[in-house]
Amino acid sequence: FFDRGMAAMRRGDYAAARADFTREIERDAAYHEFHFWLAAAHAALGDTAATRRHLALALENSTTRGERDLYAAKLGRIR
Repeated sequence: FFDRGMAAMRRGDYAAARADFTREIERDAAYHEFHFWLAAAHAALGDTAATRRHLALALENSTTRGERDLYAAKLGRIR
């Protein structure tokens, strides 16, 4: 589902990407990158609340300081 979501993002089909990333998160909800890309799909669709929610989950599930800094900065920009 992740690869399908990435292909949908490249095509600009953000609704399909959102659906695919959601399915991928159902499979593995603890992986930060899945939440980041779902946040990106929500952002492209104009859903700021969902964007914030999934960026926060990406931040929470990140494993390195660099990832945490990146997600925290992105969250700060949309607040």
